[in-house]
Parts: sequence; C-alpha cells; structure tokens
Amino acid sequence: MTDDDPIAAFYTRFPYPWREPADEEGRFQWILPGCLPAIAHHVYGGVLPQGRPLRILVAGGGTGDAVVGLGGWLRRLGLEGQIDYLDLSERSCAIARKRAAALGLDTVRFEVGAIETLADRAGGIYDYIDLCGVLNHVPDPATALAALSHALAPGGGIGVMAYGGLGRSGVYEAQAALGMLGVDAGRPDGIALARAFVQGLPGTNWLLRNPSFANVAGADDMELADVLLNPRDRAFSTDDLDDLMQGAGLAIRSFAPRLLYDPARALREPALRTAAAALDRRARWRLAELIQGSCNKHVLYAVKPGGDAPDTPDADPAERLLDDPRTLLVPAGIHPPSLATSLKAEPEARRGVRIQVGSRSMSVGLLASDLDLAILSAIDGPTRVGTVLGRRDVDPGTAMAALRALQRRLTDLGALYVMAG
Repeated sequence: MTDDDPIAAFYTRFPYPWREPADEEGRFQWILPGCLPAIAHHVYGGVLPQGRPLRILVAGGGTGDAVVGLGGWLRRLGLEGQIDYLDLSERSCAIARKRAAALGLDTVRFEVGAIETLADRAGGIYDYIDLCGVLNHVPDPATALAALSHALAPGGGIGVMAYGGLGRSGVYEAQAALGMLGVDAGRPDGIALARAFVQGLPGTNWLLRNPSFANVAGADDMELADVLLNPRDRAFSTDDLDDLMQGAGLAIRSFAPRLLYDPARALREPALRTAAAALDRRARWRLAELIQGSCNKHVLYAVKPGGDAPDTPDADPAERLLDDPRTLLVPAGIHPPSLATSLKAEPEARRGVRIQVGSRSMSVGLLASDLDLAILSAIDGPTRVGTVLGRRDVDPGTAMAALRALQRRLTDLGALYVMAG
C-alpha cells in the first residue's frame, strides 16, 4: 500500500466518524466490538489474561472511538493495559490523539501506517485486536487479516465490524450511479452534488426505502461522503466472513448480538424451526441473515488457536463461571433494576426489552417471572453472582437455574456479559 492510496486520501479529507474531544467515555461504553466485557465473554470465556497488562491493537482506528471505549473500560475495571493505535490517515490520528489526551488516556501509542505492515513485525504480540469498519476498505481483506492474525498471540481474539450486503441495499446502486455521473470524493463540489443527487431521487429508489439510509441526504458531510463517495467500499455475507477468518487461521466464536444470528427466533412454523435446527452453525448464520434482510453491519469475535477457553461450537464458555460467587455480571446498555420495574408494570405476556443494534432499535419479548424480576433488580451495574443470589428468598438451586436462563437470554440480546471477578 502506498502513501497515495485513495483510502488514505479520502479519510484525510473526510475523517470519520467526526468527534470533537469531550468527556465522552460513556458514549462508547457499549459500542461493539470494542466493549471489554463483551471481549472477555466472547473471546476468553469470561477470563481475561492474568498477571500482566492487556495488549490491545486498534487497527484502522479512525478518529478514536475504539480507543476511547477500550481505554475507558480499562480504567473503569481497574485493569492495566497498553493500547496501540494504527491508521492510514494523519488527520484521523491527530483527532484520536487529541481525544485520548482530553480523557487522560496516557497508555495509548499512536502510529500512522497500513495494517499490512504488521506482517513484517514480530508476531504474537496482542491479546485483542479491534477491527471496526476496516475490512470494507482495505485493498485485500485476506492479506489484511493474515497480517492481523500474525500479530495476535495464541488464544488471542479479534473483534470485527464489517458491512453486511443485504442491509445496505441501495447504497452500492447509488454509488454506481454517482460514478457514472463523474461525482467522486476528489471533486470540490462532490459533497454538494451527492446531496443534490439523493434529494432528487424518486421514492421508489432502494436507498430511500432502506430505513438505515433514508435520511442520508440530511447527514453531515463526513457521513454523506462515507456512505456515497468512499473510493473503496465492499460488503460481506456471514459466509464471506467465515471464509476470511478461516483463511487467516482464525475461528469465529460468535456473531453479536447472538439473537440476530439464530434463525429459529424468526421462524414460527415448527417444521421450519426443526429444519433450521438441523443445520450447522455456519448455515444457521447465513439463514438468519437471509431472513432478517436488514443487517447492514456484522459484528463478530474470532479467536486464534491456543487459548484456554473451551472452543465448543454453539456453547457459551463463560456460563461455567456462574458457579463462582465472585463472578461479575456486567449489564450492557440496560439498567436491570429499571428494566425490572418497567416489566413488572406490564402483563407477563407483554413483557419485553428494547435493544439497540447499530442504528436500529429493536423490541424483543422477554418472558420474565417474578424471580427473574428480582434477579434483575439486584444487578445494579457490574454485580457479583454471590450478591445476586444472596438476596433471593428461594431455594439456591432454583435461583441459580433462573439466573442461568436469564443470563442466556440477555447475553443473546447483547445486554449482559459474564466476567471472572
């Protein structure tokens, strides 16, 4: 990759996402994949590497969202860690550096460069690599992932956010149309012309009919450019991503939130649910993607062989930690006591929880007994299992069974993670 790579030039002109430095850790606390409790749960079975600082690489770090989120989590959990940042854009790097300084994150090392250069360095360095919105824009995803896999320590993991094709219906057609009209990011009037193009589209156009992009004409210049004028933009299916991970010697541990990648949740006919259950997990991921039709971003966690966490497909290795009263239950994007109060006010058949998946808000049914509500009420922030079960005026075995079932449901929603205390 050369210094005149079109992506480097693009993100120098349009650093994305644009953020001014501020006291903003909470805004990025639950953004996936760079959420440390989610990483601990999905990559390490709930048990982060012990006895030394965590070694983290934010690859393609952009303007610093993942640095802010991960750095904030290290501080919040009282963990030592070293974060390395790597990105092609000098301007994006400068913004990320300024944001980290404003938050007092002094364990971040910044570098401008290409991901592919990692293949030439000493390998096996990092416990976790964050790769958010990057595979879509590299010249060769397989080469980039090979370099990242080389940099991962055995047992380490990578968190990926990559664009999904079905959920970006209309985007690539609009990009093609603008290309035919000679409108690109290099033109001084490119943004104005792209905005005028969208504003003039007929209501039948798929970009306007896609809920995720229907309001793109009103987006700021950085957002509009990233959607419509990016010089290298590709999307992936779950099969594509599984192939890429396997080619790099990595194994997908989980897509997130798991609910979206379970086709049985969307199938009501028993015969169809039975047929879905008979498929292997790769086929179930793809079937769920086809049924949903709206996944414009895929989030996944993959691991490099050699770790201690059990590698059992379709199982949640973090569940084994629930037997230890010191284990932490970490709520994600919800306040369980408030949720319990709102659920209690509803008839049991109407109880549900609203979750945020990317730019979409989804309401999901959550059958919750009175015992479930009592457990939720006890999880006020990161809370130890012993504290939750110790408040129950019921048989310990019954309470543990209820906790296990509730944890599975909430983890499937991306709303609760399990970490060793």
